[in-house]
Amino acid sequence: NSSLVVCISEIGGAGLEPHYAIGSARWMPVGKPGMQARIMLEAVENQSPHVIIVDEISTAEEVNAARTIAQRGVRLIATVHGTNLAELINCNERGTLLGGQTNVTLTDKAASMRRDKRKTVPKRRREPVFEAALELQERERWIYHPDTISAVDSYYEGVPVAAEEFRPGLRVAIAAVPENDSFQYSYECRAVFRKGRHKQHANKGNGDVGSGFGDTSNAAEPAFSESGFGDSFSGGGAE
Repeated sequence: NSSLVVCISEIGGAGLEPHYAIGSARWMPVGKPGMQARIMLEAVENQSPHVIIVDEISTAEEVNAARTIAQRGVRLIATVHGTNLAELINCNERGTLLGGQTNVTLTDKAASMRRDKRKTVPKRRREPVFEAALELQERERWIYHPDTISAVDSYYEGVPVAAEEFRPGLRVAIAAVPENDSFQYSYECRAVFRKGRHKQHANKGNGDVGSGFGDTSNAAEPAFSESGFGDSFSGGGAE
């Protein structure tokens, strides 16, 4: 499978020749940051790639270009600046990568079932560009959301959703708990979690989010105790 790299020198190198780390991937350096959206579209329209790798999606134009790439059926791996997944969900521009937001009015019965009893609530507008997300919390600590749709919908509904914490040589099942316009991450959570419906990936944190880490359909179902909420840690990442 051929792949294609679009970047501002941080992935492919800053010289006249691409860095050897990208192997046989086609290299399309971006001369100026404002040209990245155009180069992204040129890549998908003219190069027929199977994979496109993009660094630092930030503007509305780049977000729209990313949506176009995803709609063409090309696998997209990208970074997006932000502190955590919830921040991107609430961002007017970059939130489109996670499906965007719209408001819906609930019936009296549906509103009465919510803890906050609200009748007008935010919901996901469309399919996310990325099907999973990886938050780079620290240099050697990452939070993995294997199903972006479940994570986003659970955030809006205010219910916990399964996630994983990665450290070198360590993989731990955790719960992402929506709280105060963010996610708190708990090692113990009493909840019924959504079944994963999708199997693609994204990369986020220290400023970054992306997609395409492989198929996790055979990953073990996270197991949580029935003791309620245990040790937890904040969802904020370092810039």
